[in-house]
Order: sequence, then structure tokens, then C-alpha cells
Amino acid sequence: MRKSELISLVALALIGVIALIMGRFGARAMQDSVIERARDNLAIIGFSDIEVSADGLVVEIAGKVRSSNDHDVVLGTIQNMTGVARIVDNVFVVEPLMDGTPLKLVLQRDGQAVTLTGEAPNFESRDLLAAQAELLRGEAEFLNLMKAQDRGSAPDWFIAAEATIDAVSALRVGRGEVFENKVVIVGAAIDGAARDEILAMLQARLPSKYTQELEISAPPPLLSPYVFSARMNADGIDIGRCAVPDARLRSVVAGAVKSAGRKLVDERAQTCVIAHGAPNEQWSDAVVRSIEAMTTLQEGAVRIVDDQVLIEGFVAKGADITAATERVMEGWPAPYHVQTSIREILPFVRPYSLTAIKRPSEVSLRGHAPHESRVETWGKILGVEPDLKLARGEPPEWEMAVEIGLERLASLKIGALTVVGRSLILAAPGDLAERKQMELGLRGRLPSGYAVEVIAADEPQFLGASTETAEALENLPVTDHRPVFIVSHQDGQPALVRGVVADPASRATVSAYAHAKFGRMADLSALEVRPQADLPLGWQRALFASLDALSVLSQGEVMVEPGAAYLRGQVSKATQAHEALRTLESKLPEEFARFSRLRVEEVIALPEADGPEHLTDGACEARIKQLTAANPINFESGSSVISGDSYDVLERISRVLIRCPEAQFIVGGHTDASGSEEDNLSLSQKRAGQVRVALVRRGVDPGQLMAQGFGESRPIASNETASGRARNRRIEFKISR
Repeated sequence: MRKSELISLVALALIGVIALIMGRFGARAMQDSVIERARDNLAIIGFSDIEVSADGLVVEIAGKVRSSNDHDVVLGTIQNMTGVARIVDNVFVVEPLMDGTPLKLVLQRDGQAVTLTGEAPNFESRDLLAAQAELLRGEAEFLNLMKAQDRGSAPDWFIAAEATIDAVSALRVGRGEVFENKVVIVGAAIDGAARDEILAMLQARLPSKYTQELEISAPPPLLSPYVFSARMNADGIDIGRCAVPDARLRSVVAGAVKSAGRKLVDERAQTCVIAHGAPNEQWSDAVVRSIEAMTTLQEGAVRIVDDQVLIEGFVAKGADITAATERVMEGWPAPYHVQTSIREILPFVRPYSLTAIKRPSEVSLRGHAPHESRVETWGKILGVEPDLKLARGEPPEWEMAVEIGLERLASLKIGALTVVGRSLILAAPGDLAERKQMELGLRGRLPSGYAVEVIAADEPQFLGASTETAEALENLPVTDHRPVFIVSHQDGQPALVRGVVADPASRATVSAYAHAKFGRMADLSALEVRPQADLPLGWQRALFASLDALSVLSQGEVMVEPGAAYLRGQVSKATQAHEALRTLESKLPEEFARFSRLRVEEVIALPEADGPEHLTDGACEARIKQLTAANPINFESGSSVISGDSYDVLERISRVLIRCPEAQFIVGGHTDASGSEEDNLSLSQKRAGQVRVALVRRGVDPGQLMAQGFGESRPIASNETASGRARNRRIEFKISR
């Protein structure tokens, strides 16, 4: 080919390419022009928020309109102006509801779909909640049918809705509903720990005006060891710890008690924990046999731990202990190994008491003990030969309470300890703050239901008074039938009423009076009718007077026995103490002497860390946040010395931390912006360190806590106002991630 022909061909090709480019450019320009005109026309008719874009022969529209008719207008406008065959329609109809329609959110989650319906206060809230709910979908279909009202914000409702979506997200399957003052959640959690974490999260996040209706189930936990325990006395059988593999076996426990001709002291057998982990298929047979074995004794106790059984009890004086032991050992399923401790019955004592005195010239220990082994052990703690009488009648876990008190007394140079029933009084040297800290330490270690008070031992007359108290208690007649009436009211728990009345009519009257004073939750299951009791003149009037006086106290205990009434407890104002004493003085029959020990002290109401024995890390963090929000940890001005008014909240925090032993927390100290940045950092570190030390002293594992000061670097409020600076001065507990 000649050179001239080649040049002609190249020129023609270039002309073709240029024409093609110009054609495409012209088409693109024409398309852009059409799209721009379409946008302008939509804006003219009131739809400026609709987005229009094009890619070749495909046009995409997106946005929101208020009605189906508006949607048809937008779609028709685009079709008429562009003439394209395919339109991608992403325009949604969101019809606003009339103002005043109740707000509502319903979130349903199952294995196939996540569905969101209801009415939000505005479009922004609707979109935010829908985006949060869509995160639950995973591989499932997400269907958003939620509508929006055209009103202002509803912050409490929105917070409740967010918390509910988070709760449903933690369920395997479930349904959550949010109304304007109530949250309803039904579903199944992965396990008990997850359920507890959900409950704690809702408690922490839901606004105070919202009530909760929750039905969140969880698979039974795996328990190890697997335990059943019970005690039997003249009142009946008291079920302690009780684990069963399924709900059917709950009734088996109650049925075994009834078949043995006994009654349940309370109905705890109906709430045995359903759990996996039973050591074998004969577990229910072993539980039934343990109840049968106990009833062959006058009094007894049984404890089954996996396949190991221990039965302790008493037989009548002079009875054949060998024969009694053989009866207890009969009929056990093969896998179980049984040990027994059967003795002649001891005298019955009420009130059950012990008094110890320690001073340079004398150490003494007198009172009652349930076993010879305890006499020896308690004597060794104080290094003294004890004068203890063997007797029964001790309250549950009394031995543990006595040993805790004796160990504390042994650490003092001078002091005294008196334990009467479930009340422990320790006299110790030191100032008020030191005694308060000692009291809180004891309260954290003592078994549930025990009251403790630490008073000054600097005055010699106290030790003399303790000696007189000990002698008076020891001289009480030892009898199974001594009438006594005791009411305990403390720590926000239902009042516990126990003792003796003459006949059913008196019991009904006293019960009604106690319910009137302490509410319907007052526990009167241990108030017994004893027609043969030698009740003194004015007994019932004395009972009413004691209930009246106790109802004035913030917490305390009253005991009535022939010829005397004892009142002790705590009040928040001195006027309450005077009122309680005046009530007892004026209403108690003259045949009864009155003894009292009342303490005036501000009572701090804090949420209890109730619930399962162990908590998840998240549940611990949420509960501690509740506690510190209600009662911040305070310090003396400008120092790292913890204020005395913060001891109670530290005690509560320690109880929570002990129940999540695997969790590790950063104890964060924060200050306001007053002073230099360097001084604030140092002060915050010292304060965090003091809080850590205080918690370790209350039994928290040191490895759980790391103290860190942040100074003024992380404010949560303005430092320009006094209230803001007060909020910034704080101690926070955060999980160490």
C-alpha cells in the first residue's frame, strides 16, 4: 500500500473516532439536560428532596414522600420527561400520623426475619431506630413497617426504644414492645448469665417512669457441685439449698415432706433451682431418702453434695444411738456414700447467746455452744479455757457468725463481744470512723440476716455491763418451752416475726397488727400457737407495744420475754429514737422492764445486689454504676481521705465485686479543673488508690482492681458552674477490656 493511501485511511479512522466521541458527549449532555429539567420540574411541584440520577438507559430515583398519590406523581413525571424503559424506584411512602397518636415500637425477632413496626415521634427517630434494628438481621430478612409522626422529640421514649432493641438483640428469639410508659419483653436468652446482663442493662438504662414486664427465659444452668440441704426441728422441715433436674421434681420434694408427716417451715421447696449437673439418675431418690432419714430423728440436718451425704441429728436421751444410726443408713441408692453424726439431744435454749471479754487482766468466754468441737475451737481463738454450755436452739449459721466475731475480738487489745440470736455487738477501742469501718467490715462477712453494731469500749463501765449481761443471759432457765417473741426489721427486707402466742385468735390479731405496721410482706411463718405455754399477764399488750416501737426505727430488732422487752436498732433522726422509747415506755405493761440500745445514724438506702450467686462482668458494671449514681464516693475536701458517709456504698460495691470474681475493673479517679493540672492528676490517682485499698479491705481480690487517676482530663459537665464541678469530681468503675 502506498504511503498516501495509508494516510487517507488513518485520517478517516480519526474522523470516525472523533464523531463517535462527539456523539456520545452530545448524548450525555442531552441526558444530563433531561435529568436536570426533571429535577427542576419536581422541585416546582414540591418534590425538591427527590434525588434523580441516570446511567445510560436506567434512571434511579430516591427519597421520601408523604402519600401514595405523591409517589405516583413523582414516578409519572420522571417517565414522561425521560422516556426511559427502566426506572429504579427507591422512593418510600412515609405517611405521618396525626399528633396525639400513642407512640409505640414493636420489634419481633425469630430465625427467619426481623420485623419492626410502630409509630415513632418523627422521621429522624424512625430512621435511627430502624438502622439499629436492621443490625439484628444477620442472614434473616429485615422488614421495616414503622411509621413516623410529625411532632417534636420524645427523649425518654427514644431512650427506652434503644434499650429495648439492644435487649432483643441479646436474645436468641424474642419480642420487644415500647409504649409511652411501659416496656414489655418476651423471649429466650442464651443462658442465665445473658439474662441477668439484659435485666441489669434495662435497670440501668430505662428512664425511671417506665415500668417493665419481662418474661425472659434461659436454659437451666450447669451446677457443680450439685447440692441439697435441709434442717428439721419441732417446727417442721426447712429446705435450704435445693437443685433439681426438672420442674416435676420440685413437687417431689414437697411430697416427700408431706409423706413423712411433717410440714414445710416455708415454701422454698417450691422454688428449687432447676439445673443441669445432677451426679446420677438416682438424685431424686436420694433427696426423698434424706428427708425420710431425717424424720427418724428428733431433730436433724442433711446435706447432699453430688454423691456424698452427711446426716447429723439428735435422738432422745437414753435412746439407742447405734439403732438410730442404722435406721438412717438404710435404703440409700447405690451410688451414694453416707456419713452420720447422731447424738443424744441437748437442752434447748432461747435466746441462744455467747459473751466474750478481753482486757489486760482477764479474758473470758461464756455462753452456749452446739458441739464439743466448737468449745475447743472458740477457746483457741481467744487463748482461754471457755465456760460454754452445750445446747441446741442456735439460729442458722450461728457458728460462723460467732467465729467471725471472736476473730475480730482477738485482734483487739481490749474489747468485748456479745452474740444474742442473730444480733452481734462488739465493743472496740478507736474513734467513731474507725469503729464504723470495723462494723462495715463485719457486716460484709457475717451471714445474711445477722445484725451487727460496734460501740466504744474505751469506758470501763461497758466491760462491767457486759459481764452483767453475760451473767443474766447464762442464768436464763434452760427449757424447751420458754415463751419468747422476736421481730427483726432491717436492710429493707420483710419483717421477720417469730415466737409464741396463746391461741389461734391471738395469732390472727398479732398477724394483722404486724401486717399493718410492716406491710403484707412481713413473714409470720414462725409465729406459733402454744396453748400450754405459761404466758404472763399482759403478754399480748407487750407484743403490740414492741411492734409499735419497732415500726418507728429505720431498722432493728425487738425481743419480748416474760418480764422484759429489749429494743435495739438504728434511726435516722434523734426524734425517732425519742419516739420509739416513748412508745415502748407508755404502752408496755408495768410488769415488763424495758431495755434499749438505739443508735442515731443516717440510713443510706441503696439498691441491694440481690440475684444469682455469680454475676456477669456487664451486670457487675451496671450495678456498680447504679450504686455510685445514687451515692457517689466522697472525700474530705482537697484530700484523698474517704468520707465516712461513703462507707456504706463501698460496702455494697464490695459485695457486687465479690460476685464477679473474674472481672477486672479500672477504678478511675477524676477531678474538676480547679487547681493545676499536675496537682489534679496526683489527687485523682491517690483517691482512686484509696478506694481500691478500701475495697480490698472489704474482701475484694486485689487482682480485680487497678487504680488510675485521670485528673481533669475527662469532664462530664462544665467546669464553669459549681454543679458541673461537683459532677466532674467522681470515682468511676470500668471493665478493663
